[in-house]
Amino acid sequence: MLIVKKLFILALLALALAAALPAHAQKLSSDNFIGLWKSDGTMVQNIFFRDGEGQIRLVAWDEQTKLDMKIESLKVDSNTIETIEYFESTKWRTKNVYTLVDENTIRNVISGDGHATVYFKRVDTPQISGDPK
Repeated sequence: MLIVKKLFILALLALALAAALPAHAQKLSSDNFIGLWKSDGTMVQNIFFRDGEGQIRLVAWDEQTKLDMKIESLKVDSNTIETIEYFESTKWRTKNVYTLVDENTIRNVISGDGHATVYFKRVDTPQISGDPK
């Protein structure tokens, strides 16, 4: 009987924990990318936004030279965005894998002509207007 009582208490605790998790768990999705992002380690700034068709797009530029990066491809997969970017001033082509660490931090793993891991912090979250679908 004691074992049944302990199992019952454990089951209740498990249910209480499961019920409490959604209130504290943070679900990250591609929508969390939307906004302006800056890095302390580089002069690059990124803006992720949704175009008129609802697709996520990226505009990236160097604050020092004011030159845009050419985004040659962009693939979205939940909390990760993968791009191929070309920077005219350096003639570098890089693969960038942007991953949401939390709602205010992106990790960018860069490979190709450059290799680095850069962290971006959210600067501004634009207001979203329109009818929810």
